[in-house]
Amino acid sequence: TLVIDDHHHLPRYTADIILNQNIGAESTPYPCESDTVMLLGTSYALLRNEFLSQEPGDRALNRAARRVLVSLGGADLDNVTLKVVQALGQLKSLHLEVTIVLGPVNSNRKIIQSELENHSLEYQVLSGVDDMSPLLRWADLAVSAGGSSCWELAFMGVPFLVIVLAKNQEAIARGLGEANAATDCGWFHQLSVRRLAGELKRIILDDRRRETQSKRGRQLVDGLGRERVLDKMETI
Repeated sequence: TLVIDDHHHLPRYTADIILNQNIGAESTPYPCESDTVMLLGTSYALLRNEFLSQEPGDRALNRAARRVLVSLGGADLDNVTLKVVQALGQLKSLHLEVTIVLGPVNSNRKIIQSELENHSLEYQVLSGVDDMSPLLRWADLAVSAGGSSCWELAFMGVPFLVIVLAKNQEAIARGLGEANAATDCGWFHQLSVRRLAGELKRIILDDRRRETQSKRGRQLVDGLGRERVLDKMETI
């Protein structure tokens, strides 16, 4: 049996293999049998098929980032996307081109669209995107929630800011920040528009920092996670 566990919430685990692809999972103490195979950390990140066919290569980094991808996934019930748009709207002098990707059940499109029209941003709003890989290749910078999309961004070498939308994203955001693979912005409800605008401006204008994040992301997620997991399953 294979247990995929991102949250570490059971008192004991009974399995042949335990898989936790999150950053820092290597130090997680799992109560289990002594012969259980532990597959822990981003070396075992499971990417969607559209990314497995990609060869990201070296990413050309402009002196100042211009193309910004915003994707906070799911329903975004707290409409954190709106806060990101408001922050981007404060950066008029940077002449940004913004793509907003909304989850299929996001009900905030009209509010977000109205806010975008109030700012001098070149933008598009997309929903129900089936293949994110072209957008990640297009982006100079991204804003993401702390879910599994972080591993796709890291694999593609996209510098990004990560915002915590749920409890199980805290450790991911913190780990990525400590690894210099992303900018940890913390919890959405503690993040002001002004502070977020400042974080965005700093990384947009700092090509060295973006280059570091891009390289560290590729080191964390090399795209071979699925093969490593399958190899262990076949061995067992």
